[in-house]
Amino acid sequence: MRIPLWHRSRPVREHTWDVHDVVWLENNGDENLILHLPSGEFRLDRGRRQRFRADILQHPQVQALRDAGKITVRRASKAADPTRTG
Repeated sequence: MRIPLWHRSRPVREHTWDVHDVVWLENNGDENLILHLPSGEFRLDRGRRQRFRADILQHPQVQALRDAGKITVRRASKAADPTRTG
């Protein structure tokens, strides 16, 4: 006997990222950057930006790149999301 789809139980997805806990890192330098993060290496190409959780700002390499002016940090919000169009 098949159970109808509306009767099947699904695990509830938890939101793991708070909208206010997101920052954008933008590579302002003239070279591609390799970030050595605890989760693995991440390549941030020149002129590109990527979203991260705000706790990345505590990472020593990110702090050094920010102090050197090679990356810019922007707080994320729905209204200021640079990838949204319209």
